[in-house]
Amino acid sequence: MGVTYAELSTYGTLRRVERLGPWGMWSKLLHQWSDKLSPKDIYTKVRFFFYNYGINRHKLTTLTPSVHAVNYGVDDNRYDMRQFLYPSMDWAYRKIERRLEAMGERAEVVAGKKDE
Repeated sequence: MGVTYAELSTYGTLRRVERLGPWGMWSKLLHQWSDKLSPKDIYTKVRFFFYNYGINRHKLTTLTPSVHAVNYGVDDNRYDMRQFLYPSMDWAYRKIERRLEAMGERAEVVAGKKDE
C-alpha cells in the first residue's frame, strides 16, 4: 500500500491517542516530517490514511466491548465515531489545500477521486 508500519503507528497514535483529524494530523506531521517530506507529500499520505481508514472503519466496530488498559489499540472503545458521524472530511481537506496553495504547492487528489 505504500505505507510503512512506522507510519501506520504514527497515524494511529495521532488519530486515537491525540484525537486528531486530517487537519491536526497534517499540521503535526508537517513539523515532524518536514526534513523528509514536502508538505504536499505529507498531505497525500494523511489523506490516503483517512480515506482507507474511512472505507474500512466498519470492520472495527464489530468487536465486543471489553476492558481497555491502553490508550492505543484496535478497538475504538465505542467513543470515537468520527468516521461514521463525519464520513466526509472535505472541510479539513479543503483547509489543508488552501494552506498548501499559500505555501506555493498544489494539492493533488488521492485515491483517484474526491470524497463525496
